[in-house]
Amino acid sequence: MASTISIIKGIHPGIILEREVKLRGLKKGRFSISINEFPQTLVTITKGKCKMNPALSLKIERAFGIEEGFEYKYFVKCNPAQAIDLRERYNCVEPAWHFNKKYWNSIVLNQDMDDETVRYWIRHSVDEVILKLPKKE
Repeated sequence: MASTISIIKGIHPGIILEREVKLRGLKKGRFSISINEFPQTLVTITKGKCKMNPALSLKIERAFGIEEGFEYKYFVKCNPAQAIDLRERYNCVEPAWHFNKKYWNSIVLNQDMDDETVRYWIRHSVDEVILKLPKKE
């Protein structure tokens, strides 16, 4: 199973930053200048060519009005009926932000879903994603 999981990679913070900037209708150049950063810095991060350092991350959080101590979330893929059922059963489950809400949920940790159930849905999500991966020829 470890070999199939290694196929799935994490989401680079630059992708999330790119989406957030577009969602807020901002221009990367002007936004970077407003937080006292070079425009090239944000461009290289949003293209995934470099990592985001903690100081820059905090500047961006303050500029976007994100409170310190944010919630930790997992995004899980389910079949449509399960996705709706989870949202109705748990307060900590909501449609996933920037994903196809028909299939994807976000689970906020440390709320009304116990850890074992969260682990189950993470494993289930990995299985769902692996099923949709292209087969080797």
